Order: sequence, then structure tokens, then C-alpha cells
Amino acid sequence: MNKKKLSNRQQIRMVAEKAVRRDEQNRRMQEMMKMYGMGNMGGMDMGKESTLILNANHPLVKFVVDNKENENVSIICKQLYDLAMLAHKPLNPEEMTAFVQRSNEVMMLLTK
Repeated sequence: MNKKKLSNRQQIRMVAEKAVRRDEQNRRMQEMMKMYGMGNMGGMDMGKESTLILNANHPLVKFVVDNKENENVSIICKQLYDLAMLAHKPLNPEEMTAFVQRSNEVMMLLTK
């Protein structure tokens, strides 16, 4: 079998792509409500529930599982979650600000 070596960026993308899954019925209901201008419909929070799916064989996921006490595990988990969410929808301004700040922290970790 011909295995091609992937860059770190490609590996992270593989972990994050399609990692968050929304219930199909809730997604359709949310789209219909948006289309008909029903917005939040009196506080109903349709379609906000998501399932985070991780590739247990991916090196980043293995690192998190094997090194739970590592000081960088929290930042890795948050970054993977935000990357997965970005694959499905734009982050709100507060989430995007936190994501950019965390991305800068990750870049600084690479310089050490």
C-alpha cells in the first residue's frame, strides 16, 4: 500500500474535518425556521446540539489521551474543537477572538 506522508496542517485538517455532526432533523428544522424568518421562535434552541467525533488513531488525539496532564492538552483540545466548528459555521465574534489568540499561543509554542 502506497502511504503518502501528510504535513501537520493536513493532519490537523483530517482530525477537524467533519468532526462535528449535527442531528439531521434539527439541522433541517433550523434551516426551515431561518428561511421563513422564524428566528429563534420564542426561545426554542433548535439544532444547537452537536456531536464531536474524533479519529482515535490520529496522533493529536493519541497525544491528548496519553498525556492528559500535559500543560498543552487544554489548548490542543480547544483548538481542535474550534477547527471542527469552523468546518461547519463561522464562529461568533467572541469565539473567533479566542480562536485567534489561541492560534497565536500555539505558534509561540512552536518557537520553543
